Amino acid sequence: MHEEVRLGPPGSARAYDLVLSSLADQRGAPNGHLLVLRDVTERKLAEDRLQRLAHYDPLTGLPNRKLLHDRLEGALRRARRHDWPVAVLFCDLDRFKRVNDTLGHDVGDLVLQQVTKRFQEVLRPGDTLARLGGDEFVVVLPDVERAADAGIVARNLVESLAAPLTAGTQELYLTVSVGVCLQPQDGTDPAALLRAADDAMYRAKARGRNRVEFHRRRAGGTPFGRMQIERELRGARRRGELEVWYQPTIGLASGSLVGMEALLRWRHPERGVIEPTDFIPVAEETELIHALGQWALRESCRQAVRWGANAGQGGPWMAVNLSARQFEHADLASEVADVLDDTGLDPGRLALEVTESVVMKDAASAVKILHDLKRLGVGIATDDFGTGFTSLGQLKHYPLDVLKIDRSFVKGLGREQEDEVIVAAMIHLAHDLGLKVVAEGVEEVVQRDLLRSLQCDHAQGFLFSRPLPAPQADRFLQRARRLPAAS
Repeated sequence: MHEEVRLGPPGSARAYDLVLSSLADQRGAPNGHLLVLRDVTERKLAEDRLQRLAHYDPLTGLPNRKLLHDRLEGALRRARRHDWPVAVLFCDLDRFKRVNDTLGHDVGDLVLQQVTKRFQEVLRPGDTLARLGGDEFVVVLPDVERAADAGIVARNLVESLAAPLTAGTQELYLTVSVGVCLQPQDGTDPAALLRAADDAMYRAKARGRNRVEFHRRRAGGTPFGRMQIERELRGARRRGELEVWYQPTIGLASGSLVGMEALLRWRHPERGVIEPTDFIPVAEETELIHALGQWALRESCRQAVRWGANAGQGGPWMAVNLSARQFEHADLASEVADVLDDTGLDPGRLALEVTESVVMKDAASAVKILHDLKRLGVGIATDDFGTGFTSLGQLKHYPLDVLKIDRSFVKGLGREQEDEVIVAAMIHLAHDLGLKVVAEGVEEVVQRDLLRSLQCDHAQGFLFSRPLPAPQADRFLQRARRLPAAS
């Protein structure tokens, strides 16, 4: 028996990790029980704080980018079921930089808090108001009936700032530019809708600020629509247009190359290299993802074998992402085993990455699938950690080896104290659970140095290398063997 319990009077109860084991005598007959209690109060408090910091803006108390993404995804799922539109409004305060530059950031913070209250007063309880950072806000209207209704809300947001704001004895006048887009005509996923609303907001800025603009397609534009993506993607592998690129993972203590992450790319004959965010969602919707995922896994393992043979000492590990569809497939472990047998790759050099949201979708099923994979001898990593709702305490129930911190947390290192607190808590608690930690999206030396000081194990990002086609990745690997240790 293994449970977490709280003991003590209300208000001062402490959390304990409880393990109850049966004892037997020399003949194997029951002979009592052993109860072990471990005080985990501080860890639980750290987890609670981590969850709060990970999903809410500390200045305004609004949902941050990560929670906004989750709320928007939920609204889109409900909209598809009920066939109603969702509106996204991107709000940017006009010339807000002047407030910070002339009156100071403390005054700027007070102003942002007042703007938040003004915006909240014109929204419904079911609407989501989030702060992306700085003076950028996003509103999600989950069930608008007409585009005109979204326009009314947007104009109400503009008009909410007509009265002056106060900062001590001073009165300040601010305006806001708002861009509006709607699902499905302007996009069907959070990233596309946020881009469309952001584009409309910049049009509002260009046309004089303090106004509302709806998203419009650029004149002469030839959007690569979902149907066209599906049609052309079906023959892309046969035509040799799909490629696996590789992004290095670097050990922070040594500065040496430790692994490669395999990333799928589509080299379109007319549009050039297409990023996976533009075609993977379509592949998942149309069941193409299973065939693409199998192909990418096999190609990556073959490449890992070639690198291992050239290295003469095993070579770097190969990390391969599993999509949600692949993870749900009943024969996943058998398919991975077949690839390992066919390619001859040592299972210990393969790490399979699954996003946090996929693992949490059906926890009981996920545990079984992960154990089936672990029995093959491969490593398991949870990708994009921090963007879902997993607590670090829950991770102990999964047979994981690596936790990958999402780039959205790494981005603020060196600038945002909250992000440093979150990352430090993740690393500390992950190490307590026996997990290695990889930080994604490292682009600056200050980020690398902070992560190293926080004892993060590994990192990847543009500071070390962008994703590379196989020939360039091979050259990087050759150079990496001659790189000096990190200074």
